[in-house]
Amino acid sequence: MSSQRDAANRMLTALYGVSAEDVSKQTLLVRTITQKTREGKIVWTNTKTALSAVGPAGLEFNFVVARSGPRILRGSSDQWQLFTVRDGNGEELLKIENSDVGIPIPTLLSGAHPDSVEKAVDELFGTLQSAKNNHIADAISKIERL
Repeated sequence: MSSQRDAANRMLTALYGVSAEDVSKQTLLVRTITQKTREGKIVWTNTKTALSAVGPAGLEFNFVVARSGPRILRGSSDQWQLFTVRDGNGEELLKIENSDVGIPIPTLLSGAHPDSVEKAVDELFGTLQSAKNNHIADAISKIERL
């Protein structure tokens, strides 16, 4: 069993430059950011092409948002293109590119896995999109009460 795990780790490291342990830590990092975002402890700033937040000890979280085609065609479903986490000194701790942006690549070929970092980043981005939609609904309610 251990030799199979070691072989899988070697293959993952050779293909993607990260070990299974690194993937687990990166996934935990993103899931923790998601949880703290849901709790309102991490507040995000939204611009036309990015979502950004600053966490404890100067950690910086950034999404580059992909907008393709006219808004009428894409609706409100923006996609994240790149997600990064940097420490207080600006050193990159995590950089994940979205394999679904551009030409779709089947999950099997992209190396994505249900427990992968990319899936966790998708969940974080979805949380931010839901919060954005909730703010719009709140604004509508406030205006309707005038």
